[in-house]
Amino acid sequence: MTQLNTMVEQLRKLTLARDQAESECQKESHPFCTRIRRRTWEGEDINFSKYNGVGDQRMHIVVFEELACIHLKDNDMLARLFPSSLGKEAFEWFYSLEDQSITSYSQLKWEFVSQYQHNMKRIPTIVDLAKMRQQENQSFENFVTAWKKVVGFIKLNKKEIKRCWSNLS
Repeated sequence: MTQLNTMVEQLRKLTLARDQAESECQKESHPFCTRIRRRTWEGEDINFSKYNGVGDQRMHIVVFEELACIHLKDNDMLARLFPSSLGKEAFEWFYSLEDQSITSYSQLKWEFVSQYQHNMKRIPTIVDLAKMRQQENQSFENFVTAWKKVVGFIKLNKKEIKRCWSNLS
């Protein structure tokens, strides 16, 4: 019986040691590489808007960088701060990334934009502009206003704009 008690006690110690080791591994598991993970924020709290997987993720990055502007030249700090701008869904996505896979802010931005690319607003093209037609119930003034709004999103030279306008006639 003593030998059985000894074996049970050894098994209990081994199980406890394994559980502690797994717990330590879970504490160390993080999408950031060690260099970024060691960075700490010691400034005032920044009230970032939270991205929850809805809306244009590129605009979220622009707003994030605007609020974190004092760190724009410190990519590791930008990366370290970025998760604090994520809401629940996006935060869960971030922690689902492979352990220590994020080694730069640029990479994190690319992963983020790729993950939420379905939310990107499509930028109109010259083809969209050329296809625009005045609707039967639309005043000319409203049509021109809508047309100018689309032109504002397109980077065209004056010659291309004139060509599109002449196609409307």
